[in-house]
Amino acid sequence: MCLKVKEDESESDMPETKTQRVSSSTSAEEGSLGHKSAKKRGRPSQSGVSKPKRKWMEEEVKAVENNLLHCITSGTVPGKRQCEDCIGSAPVVLQHRTWEAVKFYIKNHITAYRKECEERK
Repeated sequence: MCLKVKEDESESDMPETKTQRVSSSTSAEEGSLGHKSAKKRGRPSQSGVSKPKRKWMEEEVKAVENNLLHCITSGTVPGKRQCEDCIGSAPVVLQHRTWEAVKFYIKNHITAYRKECEERK
């Protein structure tokens, strides 16, 4: 739908031109269609600052592997509850690790274990 823009009463008698037409769509309508979303994809969050990588200490590795070694050997990635239980079993050693860090540690070791098994064949 196009609306006629009136700039002056004397110009109202003239037929409308392309420069006088105004689109009736709004940014809200475009956002609802998914054409222009406010979220920028593929870019990291500006609100969070990335943390530097922390090397796993020997005590941390022992604590995680004592509790979740069965996950590595069976090839199953632990869930949030299992990771939190692991952290709870050694709270002093794993105090600076999140459940997600524990999960990714196990996930990466499952991948390494599988590659090692494939190389043996």
